[in-house]
Amino acid sequence: MAITKVHVPDHFLVRWNENTGLLQGAQVGYIEKIVEDGVVISIKEGDPMAVALGLAAGFPLSSVLGEINTALLADADTKTAQIAQLTTDKVASDKAAADALAQVATLTAQLADYTSPKDVAGVPEWVYKSQAYKALITAGKMDSLVAALAAAASKDLAGKLAQVDFETSARFFRKHPTVQMFVDSGLFTDAEVDGLFKLAATFAV
Repeated sequence: MAITKVHVPDHFLVRWNENTGLLQGAQVGYIEKIVEDGVVISIKEGDPMAVALGLAAGFPLSSVLGEINTALLADADTKTAQIAQLTTDKVASDKAAADALAQVATLTAQLADYTSPKDVAGVPEWVYKSQAYKALITAGKMDSLVAALAAAASKDLAGKLAQVDFETSARFFRKHPTVQMFVDSGLFTDAEVDGLFKLAATFAV
């Protein structure tokens, strides 16, 4: 009967000092098997040994380290992918924030245009109704304009619509068709309308 003793690599153990957190040491271990005619008749754990002794005894530490390195590389790949995704997310987030700021700037500019008319050659693009009425009264033009609108409203639809614009519009625009109708009808000249808009802009709302 043939009896043999076989040493099978069992473990590679690394320890850190629980107080300092520093690497304390490492060891390897074997399983000892007694085999008789191919049948295992005894198994026991061998005494742990220093890494250097284990290497001298043939412990396959290189393959263990290879697997550890592979795991580290896999973890590194995962973290790289996570970093790439986070970077992509940040770029998207930054773009969304920039778009939002641009939209705010656009809306702010639109609000400014709505509340503060621009001047064209010194003439405001528009004035509030109360300002226009004050300018007409101050210039002594209100009564004649009201009378002209009433007469126009009694004649045709265009006159009625012009009267509605004059009485209900919240703002008067210099380029509005109704204002141009005042000029075309000979009620005002272009220069007189420009002057009225300039005067209207001097009044508080």
